[in-house]
Amino acid sequence: MTSELLNEAVANAEQNFLFLAFAYAALALLLYEGLVTLHHEVNFMWCRGRAPIIIVYCAIRHAQLASIILNLIVFFFSSTSSMMCTSLTLLSSVFVIIPYLGWAAFLGWRAYALSGNHTLLCVFVSLCSVSFSVPSLFQIAVQSLTYSGTPPACTGIMPEGYVDIETNLVIATRIAMTIAESIVLLLTCVKTRRAWLSSKKNRSSASLADVLFENGCACFFAATVIQALVLLFELLPSIDKDRFTGDWGALRDALMTVVLSRFLLDLSRFGANADEALDDPRGILTTQWSDDSPDMLSLYSLDEEYGGRGFHRDAGDTHSVEQDVA
Repeated sequence: MTSELLNEAVANAEQNFLFLAFAYAALALLLYEGLVTLHHEVNFMWCRGRAPIIIVYCAIRHAQLASIILNLIVFFFSSTSSMMCTSLTLLSSVFVIIPYLGWAAFLGWRAYALSGNHTLLCVFVSLCSVSFSVPSLFQIAVQSLTYSGTPPACTGIMPEGYVDIETNLVIATRIAMTIAESIVLLLTCVKTRRAWLSSKKNRSSASLADVLFENGCACFFAATVIQALVLLFELLPSIDKDRFTGDWGALRDALMTVVLSRFLLDLSRFGANADEALDDPRGILTTQWSDDSPDMLSLYSLDEEYGGRGFHRDAGDTHSVEQDVA
């Protein structure tokens, strides 16, 4: 009996150590990223005052940071009282979901832009990506929190039979999220190829690396790889899925946050550069090349950009630009 208690204590200590290690690593990453990009965020995001992109940005980055902090608070203080057990855990669970909704909004918006305004594809990508939050919603709905004072502990209890449902939900939603990321990556690669060929055709000095960067290939490739690894770990029977979800999950979400929020900042920075280069107001860009002019920027006003071309169109869509101008 003593040996069993000792093994249980060691296992709990190991689990707590890994949780704290990955949570602190994710927190340090996001805090460092926030400090490094604070100047760009203030100047190119907040000062420009465009609500849609700010809402998506806050959902992806700041809600994720709040989620990690709340998880740490739950870890240290949820066992202090019954009220803290229920309220803190519920609040933490809600903030876990908010970044996933931000991912879905951004990916759906981006798919709509790159596919030439195909609404059905936008809806499909949004639904696939928003499904990533379904297991967390399911856990909130069916899990009951129990507080015990001797010793102090706050534990979540899943009703019998629901564990298998949750496992199947996790696998299905991870597949859907990987499909959504892959679609956006494929569309981004197609757009990048067109932009690069256009720059060569017009004898532009644009390099392939520049086109890849401005079209976000690195961003969506990294996001797709992360989601594919998540799916792989879920499907491999030899992996401790609870440990991966609980420990690596925080770091995975932090990496996704950095990748997607950096892309949003880059979009805003390109828009600010366009404002400085031209007298007329211009919006954010995904690429500065078009089929007819290698340096042609947006012909839309700033308000129209965020209603559309910020995510809605690329500068490569020259024909639609010409039609609107005409």
